[in-house]
Amino acid sequence: MNEFHSLELQQNFCERLYYLACTKIQKSELNNISFYCNIFENSNREDLAQQLQNHVKQFIRREINTSKRRPSIDSWYRFGTEPYERFYEFVIESIENYKHVDINSDDVSSIFLRYFEHKISNSNDKDILILVDKIILREVIWTKIEDERYRRQFVHSILIHPVINEIEGKREEIRKWIVELLNEKIEENSGSEIPIKMWLNSTNDLKEGLS
Repeated sequence: MNEFHSLELQQNFCERLYYLACTKIQKSELNNISFYCNIFENSNREDLAQQLQNHVKQFIRREINTSKRRPSIDSWYRFGTEPYERFYEFVIESIENYKHVDINSDDVSSIFLRYFEHKISNSNDKDILILVDKIILREVIWTKIEDERYRRQFVHSILIHPVINEIEGKREEIRKWIVELLNEKIEENSGSEIPIKMWLNSTNDLKEGLS
């Protein structure tokens, strides 16, 4: 933010701020992130503001619904709110709708495998899938499947799962995590580099050709 306060913005400032903000999503940063959204909107980058808000709302839901007991609003805003803060009401609503959900990689894998193998999905799985994070996803994308040659198709089926697509912003969140996890796989095993890079290139980082 030094660049912003200097009153001299350099090229691609909004894009750089967006990626920085995505790494700082946590309770203590909600006021700051709200301010970043204001910057995006004033820069005619409503798209970045909306994407960032979607990521934050996913974080809020996940934090609240995985809590062992009903959270308090004070634990989210220990130092109060700024006039431009835009997530307070959403946090209040999420706390009011609090319902603890236990989630593990086996349950999530079963949901995705059921759709992959039989094209069966259940809207009741929404409470679980909304809480999927990168840690869970790391186990899921490498879970045992009947024929390992269809690993890519299995990952594709995760991204087109009907319930995932009902959750605002969740598909894009999961897509980004999968791309990150695949790149981490390359770092762990150099033998994976060629097939993974060819796959990501042919699908534009899993944005195209998933059907």
